[in-house]
Amino acid sequence: EAAGRGRTAVMVFLSCFLVALPLRCAGQTNLKSPQDLQVYIVNTNFTLRWNYTANDTSVTFSAQYQLLGDFETNKAQWKELTGCQNVTGTECDFSSAITAYYDRHNVRIRAERREEVSPWSSVFEMTPYLIAQIGPPGIELQSTNGVIKIKVSPPEANQVRKMWIAHLSFKYNLVIWENSSNAEFRSQSIFPVDIIDDLAPETTYCLKVQATLPLELQEGLFSPVHCVKTTRKVKDLLCATNVSVFALNMEFYLHWSNRYKQHVSYNVQYLI
Repeated sequence: EAAGRGRTAVMVFLSCFLVALPLRCAGQTNLKSPQDLQVYIVNTNFTLRWNYTANDTSVTFSAQYQLLGDFETNKAQWKELTGCQNVTGTECDFSSAITAYYDRHNVRIRAERREEVSPWSSVFEMTPYLIAQIGPPGIELQSTNGVIKIKVSPPEANQVRKMWIAHLSFKYNLVIWENSSNAEFRSQSIFPVDIIDDLAPETTYCLKVQATLPLELQEGLFSPVHCVKTTRKVKDLLCATNVSVFALNMEFYLHWSNRYKQHVSYNVQYLI
């Protein structure tokens, strides 16, 4: 009888203990889902960013993506997003994971702590080409004879993977200013290879260049600022004027005007 009363007391104690525990169903978690997903794209560089309010250093994050293409959303598979697995911060680079720049994608992310996972975040929908920014172009400068010679290379030059296929359609905007306290900014359109003149001699100028696709109403990021000092313009070199070519049958004659009183000899070059 005493043993029976002991077993009853233990059962009552366990029942009370279990009732006192918080209710946790299978799969239930205290982890919150990440919020405010955003994807930032510059050329073919993809960055996923999110917010997470809980201050827990043991939490990591893993993302998945869905390539929709011509498939319905419910038929497309969710796959691990390369570059965004077990991330300790609140951003990751997944440039290597995406190659279908003109197709629709879904992205989602969740928090993880050991075996515990949060619900998936809200889905971020994107078509990469439509939200991508044009990156800065490359610039080469040469200061000579009072002018600045500039050579601009398009964004993604020498890259195998390209977001912008029609790179010949790029137009370039230049902003230039004198490196002084009361500088005035001057903007102008330039060609990929151009000369910037109307500059003061022996003066430092700073400039930056932006690539645009006018037909698509897209403006790119400006290049880093480059500064260069102009030189003095040397006296005009002797050169021929009013150059023209006359052809008769298979004979060709080159004519020009000589505007100098002194004896001058000329060298001629041609380019095929």
